[in-house]
Amino acid sequence: MANIISFKTRNFKSYKDEVEISFRALNSEFRPENYYEVEISNGERIRLLNSAVIYGANASGKSNIIWAMFALFSYIRSSREQDPDTPLRYEPFLFSAETENAPIYMSIEFVADADVYTYTISYTKERFIEESLICLSKQNKPLFTRNNDDVSFFEELSEFNGKSFLKNHLVLSKLGLEANPLIQSVYRALSTSQTFPVGNEISLSQINKKNAEEILKNDDSILSKRLIRLIKTSDFGIENIKIIEHDFSNVQFPSDLDENIKQRFINENAREIRMYHKTLDGDQRSLNINAESAGTRVAFGVGARILDVLERGCFLAYDEMNIAMHPRIFQLMVKLFNNPISNPQNAQLLITTHDTGLLQDNIMRADQVWFAEKQNGVSELFSVQDFYDKVDEVSICPPYEAWYRSGRFGAIPHIEDIENIFKELNE
Repeated sequence: MANIISFKTRNFKSYKDEVEISFRALNSEFRPENYYEVEISNGERIRLLNSAVIYGANASGKSNIIWAMFALFSYIRSSREQDPDTPLRYEPFLFSAETENAPIYMSIEFVADADVYTYTISYTKERFIEESLICLSKQNKPLFTRNNDDVSFFEELSEFNGKSFLKNHLVLSKLGLEANPLIQSVYRALSTSQTFPVGNEISLSQINKKNAEEILKNDDSILSKRLIRLIKTSDFGIENIKIIEHDFSNVQFPSDLDENIKQRFINENAREIRMYHKTLDGDQRSLNINAESAGTRVAFGVGARILDVLERGCFLAYDEMNIAMHPRIFQLMVKLFNNPISNPQNAQLLITTHDTGLLQDNIMRADQVWFAEKQNGVSELFSVQDFYDKVDEVSICPPYEAWYRSGRFGAIPHIEDIENIFKELNE
């Protein structure tokens, strides 16, 4: 389980300069269910937030924070599997000669097994240039450093000195399967983090559906029962959810059908998710999930994802999680992280959204609310607390929604009058 403290990036997509998003909780007792404490090996106690939200206009850079995290965690999990000549996915800030060929930088501070670490990488299209792991809670002790092909290991990792690494393989990714307990702890903490940016490259609905299928396979499991109760609680009129297994062993396929196509058809249709509704006669009628509304399908998939993350106690970054979801159900999904009953493992959530419902009724503390704004093509990231000297005296629980809608925080679209769109009619 990872406890994320902060994440930084520079020269990634629309972020030219270094930005940071922090999960450190301010010293306030407001909404105590929204934060938790971690005790470090040196006796220090760190207060961390269970959730954070980023607001901003379209194309402001909100999603790019999720994409940056996605890139980092993906490289940690799987860069060791890349062929030697496979280029890295390199997406720098392109609107400046200073940055268009410069390295992308990322750094994450986190807690693993009661110690605080910072892990940093930089890379271009051709290779990883720098990589380091430092234990901050033990007097900033370096555990390994990388400068191109030169890798040095220290202290508990000195057994790996002399080991070589390909230019497009991260050291942490390569060593993640080794038996060393320290590297296993760090690798497990970061590699289990889940990130879901919105984009053509990722089919969120299919990913979440498969996750839900795995949960429902065992209808006696705690997660399966919780998922059904979550959907019932969300007032979709659904009484039960079941997985129906289909047997294709006796199905006669055309003799000339390609075997790969046949197998893909079987895999895609072997299981069917059916949702059971109460009829006017008091009976139940089941529908295939594809016959349900978009909002029901989204809540089902996202709900399954969240329950799985809560059970594992890991980190989840989800872009535009509220799409097609009713605001109250969206709030429920976020509140699951801000409740010690539903989140005893202290899982963490980072989301982007335009839904200002989370800013109502003091659901979120000021240190949980962030904004992305783009000026001259460059994105900036800032929190409510950055306005202490700009907007009166921002407390831990200001009237967020009214202030945000009025533009006091910025990060809103500047929309011209309708007449300007049709101005040729008046010319």
